[in-house]
Amino acid sequence: MATPAETLFSETHGRNLRAWSTVATFRQTVQAGLAAAAAAKAEVSARLYDLLTSTPEYGRLLLDVEGFRKAVPKEKFVELGVKQSLKTSINSLNAATILFAHSMVDGAAFDYCRVTALHAPQDWEPDLLNKQVQLSVVRDASFEDIRQMKLEAVLEDLEMESLSDKIDRLHARCRPERGWSPMVGYAFDLERIKRLDRLRQNIVHGDALGQPIENVDDEFEYMNRTCMYFMGLVNLRYRRARKTMVRNTEKKTTIPSKNHRKLTIDSSSSHREAPATR
Repeated sequence: MATPAETLFSETHGRNLRAWSTVATFRQTVQAGLAAAAAAKAEVSARLYDLLTSTPEYGRLLLDVEGFRKAVPKEKFVELGVKQSLKTSINSLNAATILFAHSMVDGAAFDYCRVTALHAPQDWEPDLLNKQVQLSVVRDASFEDIRQMKLEAVLEDLEMESLSDKIDRLHARCRPERGWSPMVGYAFDLERIKRLDRLRQNIVHGDALGQPIENVDDEFEYMNRTCMYFMGLVNLRYRRARKTMVRNTEKKTTIPSKNHRKLTIDSSSSHREAPATR
């Protein structure tokens, strides 16, 4: 039977794959429909032009109908309408992709932190050293109970902290070597993550919504692979720790190593069409 840590590990991996597939499909569908959208917008713009220049009710919106016709021919009016519509649609699609991707990475970073807390709560003790505990709690509860209570409070606070803070905590637990990567062609880049985080904030709270965003497909793929990097971190740290513990235990006792489990992915909880890593 899977442990709570292993269950969350598998669920997080599966959720990331499903989210990546959903957003990728969303992008492909919208992009495939741009030509049809352009044709529909052209018809709407043409009708609007005719109403403005030929209908008395709408014609009142223009001070000089004939001057408008000469300055802006119908073909130009339609072309400008279609161009602006497509630009707005593409920019909105790209902005939404960044928001979705950031949500994927933020959720993965936090949930993999939770996995480490479930699997090895003692590894979080350095984060708990300065946490105050009421005397009544110390008197009535065990050390493990107090640690769990304080750890839950730390994780509750961490969920509301920045993506960078979550990544820092995950790195502190997993301690990868400098430049380590579980995938060929992927290198973790905190500055790139921070730049995308700032872009997300500017989309939500600033004026980036509706503005062009460069290389969105590359950024989306990078964020997806960053989720896989987080998964690899947890496997790296706790698989390695288990092997070390097994070797040390075997020197002292006759407990077989099969009782020392590593974190594994339950294939039934994950998407079966995982993207290939390059």
